[in-house]
Parts: sequence; structure tokens; C-alpha cells
Amino acid sequence: MTHHLRFSLHRGLTVLLLLVITPALAAAEIYRWTDANGQIHFGEQPPAGVDSDWVKPPPPPAISPELGIEQRKKFEQRQTDYTNDRLNQQEVQAQATADDDARAKNCANARRAIESLNQSMNKRVLDEAGSYVERSDRQAKLKQAEESAQSWCD
Repeated sequence: MTHHLRFSLHRGLTVLLLLVITPALAAAEIYRWTDANGQIHFGEQPPAGVDSDWVKPPPPPAISPELGIEQRKKFEQRQTDYTNDRLNQQEVQAQATADDDARAKNCANARRAIESLNQSMNKRVLDEAGSYVERSDRQAKLKQAEESAQSWCD
């Protein structure tokens, strides 16, 4: 799931949640009444037969424009940090995959070289110039291929 899609999904769920909760909060009424002992009580449902008054809830706390701007900047910075972290993770993963692919390719090449040299070790082999390759030279190439395989294949 992409960052943009995930962000849109979260924002959509938040709006939906607010739409569901807001009417429930508005429907919750608070009443004030005094009992026989003169003690004041508050609740959503006054006792039957008792005079009660509906209490207007206080307004939500106001947010200063400066605080709103600061909160917006912090939110945007968190979004930027999240996006940068995701991009860095993707780059690291892509590099690791490329390294793994190169390692596998080099390992396969080294193993093919070992197999080819082992098959031709007891045969007379010509090089590109048409000269015979000495067995000691092939032994050196085999050793080099085995070292290469050891470093790439482990």
C-alpha cells in the first residue's frame, strides 16, 4: 500500500469516525438538580419527579492561530520524515536486492569456471592464440576460480 493511499485511508477513516461520534456527543445532554439535602448533582438523566435544568456544555477550547500553525508544521514535518524514511528503506532494499543478484551471478560464474577447468584438466587445451595451456597455468586458474567461488558463494 503506498504512502498516499495509506494517508488517504487514515484521513477517510478519521472523517468517518468524527461523523459517527459527533451526533452521539451532541445527543448526550447534561442535567443539574438539587436533592432533598441541598446537594447539587449532574448527570445525563435526572431522577423522576425532581426539578432539573439542562446544562449547556462549555465550548471546546480555542486554539490560537500560532498553535494551529505550529501543529500543522509538526504534522507536515512528520509526513516528510515518514516519506523520506520509506524512500530510504526502499533504496536500501533495492541495493540489497541488486547486491544479492550480483553475488548469485558471480557465484554461478565461478562454479562454471571450476567445472570447465576440472573437465579440461587432463586434456590438452589451446588458448586464444593457439598455444597449448600448461597444466600449471590451469591449476592456478582453478585455484583462483575456487577462491572466487568461496568468496561469492558463502
